[in-house]
Amino acid sequence: MLGTVHGLIGEDGLIEIKCPGHIEYIRTLIEQDIPKRYQAQMQWGMMMTGRSWCDYVVYNPDFASYPMYVQRVERDDDMIELLLENYLVFENLVNQTLNQLD
Repeated sequence: MLGTVHGLIGEDGLIEIKCPGHIEYIRTLIEQDIPKRYQAQMQWGMMMTGRSWCDYVVYNPDFASYPMYVQRVERDDDMIELLLENYLVFENLVNQTLNQLD
């Protein structure tokens, strides 16, 4: 069982914390949008652990007077299936390349 950090995580979730530079931090506060690379990272983490949600947290210590940005991301089984399909294609390409080297 995972501990609770300010109510962000519990036994059925994950937490993904990012500490970006100034520009990305401000962009996150204004747009309140999660970059696609992090969305995929969180979905992969949920697939690997069987969790059903992940709290995306963004913090920059240079902006300590501003709150951390927190957004809950629910498990997306369609996206996870697509990520897994892409992974299997990649794994197949790696194996083909390694076989050519033998």
